[in-house]
Amino acid sequence: MLSALILATFSVWVWTSDDCAECEREEETKKALQQAIANVQISGSAHQFVTLGHIYQSVGRRGDALAVYYQALTRDANNVEALQGAAKLEVEGQNWAQAAELRRCVIALNTSNLNQSNLNQWCDSEAALVT
Repeated sequence: MLSALILATFSVWVWTSDDCAECEREEETKKALQQAIANVQISGSAHQFVTLGHIYQSVGRRGDALAVYYQALTRDANNVEALQGAAKLEVEGQNWAQAAELRRCVIALNTSNLNQSNLNQWCDSEAALVT
């Protein structure tokens, strides 16, 4: 009888501990989201938009993530993280043509035999197609 009580108490403790750990993760995510939103409002840099996009994506807010990835691309059309994030979400949304264009720009950015001015011109024209 005592062992059953100890087991029940331990089970409740483990369940409560797991539940608390989940609460802590949710609270950390909420704080990270609030901080990322504040950073976007303060600086508005492509990097800040990408960070916010990653957080939105991690909590399942894919539409918001896609929107902020595109905002990042309006700030910096050569931002590989924004291009990759948007391309991934376009694939998930089955927007194949849009995803292909974004991936082409990523490949171009990673190709070392293009000179920088041609690369900027090409990616800027691709970003104009996206917006």
